[in-house]
Amino acid sequence: MADRFNISEFAYAHRGLWTGNGPPENSIEAFKAAAAQGLGIEFDVRPAADGVPMVFHDPSLDRMTHQVGSV
Repeated sequence: MADRFNISEFAYAHRGLWTGNGPPENSIEAFKAAAAQGLGIEFDVRPAADGVPMVFHDPSLDRMTHQVGSV
């Protein structure tokens, strides 16, 4: 299709625009920070144990929360 855009021409922030000192990854604040810099966002959606989709990068809670176990 001639009218399709080339996605590789755009810059994206994986999990939003976040640092250790700013908003946490995958937060609304990180997504807004990316948009403010003119970046697109890319994120992971995982089903929680109850089947409800959630935005979370890791398969476990260990790294980002004070909990241990699967998302």
